Amino acid sequence: NGSTNTGDAIYMRGFDSSGSIYVDGVRDLGSISRDLFNIEQIDVMKASAGTDSGRSAPTGSINLSSKQANLDEAQVYSASIGSAQQRRLSSDTNFVLSRENGSAVRLNLMAQDSGVVGRNQVKNQRWAVAPAFSFGLNTNTKLFVNYLHVQQDNVPDGGVPTIGLPGYSSPDSKRPFLSTASKVDPKLFYGSAKDFDQVQADMFTVKLEHQLAEQAKLSNITRIGKTSQHYLLTAFMGNATNLLTPSASDPSTWTLARSIRTLKDQENEILTNQTQLALDTQLFGLPHQILGGVELIHEKQNTWAYAGTGTLPAAKLYAPNPFDLVTGLNLVRNGAFTRGSTTTMSTYIFDRIELNPAWAINTGIRLDHYNTDYSA
Repeated sequence: NGSTNTGDAIYMRGFDSSGSIYVDGVRDLGSISRDLFNIEQIDVMKASAGTDSGRSAPTGSINLSSKQANLDEAQVYSASIGSAQQRRLSSDTNFVLSRENGSAVRLNLMAQDSGVVGRNQVKNQRWAVAPAFSFGLNTNTKLFVNYLHVQQDNVPDGGVPTIGLPGYSSPDSKRPFLSTASKVDPKLFYGSAKDFDQVQADMFTVKLEHQLAEQAKLSNITRIGKTSQHYLLTAFMGNATNLLTPSASDPSTWTLARSIRTLKDQENEILTNQTQLALDTQLFGLPHQILGGVELIHEKQNTWAYAGTGTLPAAKLYAPNPFDLVTGLNLVRNGAFTRGSTTTMSTYIFDRIELNPAWAINTGIRLDHYNTDYSA
């Protein structure tokens, strides 16, 4: 009912945590829908996250661990067909190049073309490729090189009106009959067949690990990433002005204005380098897990404004037509834009002290210094 999103919408303890998603410990930018075809593990931390993650949501963070090449030969292929024209293919293959040198290559592939169960017109179409290389796996120095490319061409979902649902009340005191009106069919699509959501994401990562001693490991990760998203989404607000009822006794005459044509053309880039030292030791007779590091991040965002999003006629409340003619649809950049960048320098140190198998104390401190630059 006006609240729409075209990406991962994650709320933790009541706060929007969509900006607190990390991949291999590095912030992942862009309000896109991520696919898990190349993810080995998901870690969710629900707690105050400022110390652990720095500039992010105050209630936690989510880390996605990418699949890495290893010394196990494996080939896994999967295909799925289901409701709402669900069609998906994926493969995960791992080949050992040299056991003596500890080198391997892994390739993950995915293609999907499907609708959404219980929703008309909404579509999720995507394909992706993710090669990974590992070297020195049986030595003290390991090198991991990963690349990820994802492309999506979706039809976004603007949702349905809440009329008729429990708790709904008429937005117009002069039309109390709306409070007891029937709910709409949840399959109905109130957007336009011309709506689109196009995404391209590229991520190149190099990670180096060196075992200094049995209880000490030094690691460095460098990443270059770029995400672009271009979408046009038809949304609505079912307020008194937009919801018209020419005949109170004939719901087939009721209409809902589709006046919110939301367009976004945004590009996010990130360059980051993170170095950290992990140390397991004994201090004052207690086991300590100490982690310290330095992180440098440079983020850029470009957003362009458009003219010519067009107008849609009002939809029949109980029988919307997504193929209604869009008048004046001619998307052209109008010259307005916003550009911003943020450079962050961080240093941190954490200490986990194990008192006994049931109790531990976590302590830590993190210092973030960042500069922002904005223009329009």
